[in-house]
Amino acid sequence: MNNPSFDVGRALTFMFEEEEWVMKLAIATLMTFLGFLIVPLIILQGYTIEIIRRVGRNERPALPTWDNWNLYLSDGLKAFGAGIAYASPTILLACCAVVPLTALAEESGDMEGGVALLILCISCLVFLIQLPLFVFYLAGMVEYAATKDFGAFFRFSQLWADIRRHNTIYLYAVGVLFIASFVGNFLPVIGYAWSQFVTGHALGQYLRHLNRETPAAPDPLSTVL
Repeated sequence: MNNPSFDVGRALTFMFEEEEWVMKLAIATLMTFLGFLIVPLIILQGYTIEIIRRVGRNERPALPTWDNWNLYLSDGLKAFGAGIAYASPTILLACCAVVPLTALAEESGDMEGGVALLILCISCLVFLIQLPLFVFYLAGMVEYAATKDFGAFFRFSQLWADIRRHNTIYLYAVGVLFIASFVGNFLPVIGYAWSQFVTGHALGQYLRHLNRETPAAPDPLSTVL
């Protein structure tokens, strides 16, 4: 189903109509395979942010060429750093939970039910904390794509005002993102790379509705971290 202002089908398939899409998808897939090195995934995240910018300003092609590595790395590092900051409450909660879990685990076998219950409670709490943070993180990524300002990830009042003003479009974007992430798990080889392209286009459509002035990509030779 499409909202008149949000093209779901386009978000899911746009990459197959792009110039040199096979090569662009192949490089993104290579970044995925090299993900155990961490840096390639960070670069892919930066590439996704550039897709958000291009879709936001209706630029063609929406898939950038893989020639601006410094930009993708710089954007990816900022998104990665913001992600760590957003995850810090649940990381702290998990660290605090280690002590009672360890204590219960050292008790006799009849405490296994207590350990399982505590793990379930902590998992539910983590989900309740992380879900709204993830909503703000995605909105912050869009704001960062528009401004190239790291602080944009944490302008919560602005992010919330934008989400409320364009709530239907944002829900469509996040919904498409989750669908792509789920389907990507079942697509051999290209699944994760494809889902990142979908994420970029979906969030780019949201950015388009924000009417932000998005910065053009600098010349690849002049980009610095």
